[in-house]
Amino acid sequence: MQRSAFERLWRTVLGCLRPGGVLAVDLFGDRDDWAGRTDGTYLSRSQVDELVTGLEVLELVEEERDGRAFSGPKHWHTYQIIARTQSAQSRPAALSAR
Repeated sequence: MQRSAFERLWRTVLGCLRPGGVLAVDLFGDRDDWAGRTDGTYLSRSQVDELVTGLEVLELVEEERDGRAFSGPKHWHTYQIIARTQSAQSRPAALSAR
């Protein structure tokens, strides 16, 4: 997914989460073999940290490993994220009114 489309999708997903809602997602890292070769979104750790700002991060695992893809050998760089939105009680009043 192109970066501009990913950013729109990310905003939409976050906007759809209910207070206290949980998000579980895997994202590609910028050192993945496919980065720069395919039209996609490949993120640095600082970019991932920025994406989860305002969420309670329950787990964030960055993994790099050599493995296989359908096309053959591949270096994988991924982020596995589990995060939760603020509960209605802990959200600022301006956000709770949404």
